[in-house]
Amino acid sequence: REKDKAIRTDSNDPTQYFLRGSSYSELGQYQQAIDDFNKALGLDSSDVDTLSCTYNARGIAYYSLGEYQRAVRDYSKAIELDPNDAVAYNNRSRAYRRLGQDAKADADQAKACSLNSRYC
Repeated sequence: REKDKAIRTDSNDPTQYFLRGSSYSELGQYQQAIDDFNKALGLDSSDVDTLSCTYNARGIAYYSLGEYQRAVRDYSKAIELDPNDAVAYNNRSRAYRRLGQDAKADADQAKACSLNSRYC
């Protein structure tokens, strides 16, 4: 409810939609999460971090729904915005693996590992 109130206060703030979308995602309500991430991405934002995080989060929601190709597109956009985002490379690797694209999955896993040893 707090996040709904924040959005009513400033419906042009993409961060508020991102936060509410993230809450929906944590609750397993992936379509509602995607709806909010779409709203966040539809608003004018020059904040690269917010955009990158939103694409990555929407990718996670798509992945959770089994929509791996859409997830790959979002992770790729997050990587385009932040080429040093180990999380996005790791996530894209998992989606590629689900799509049976093992060479791409291996390359992304290696890149994630090179950026952050947590993914090794």
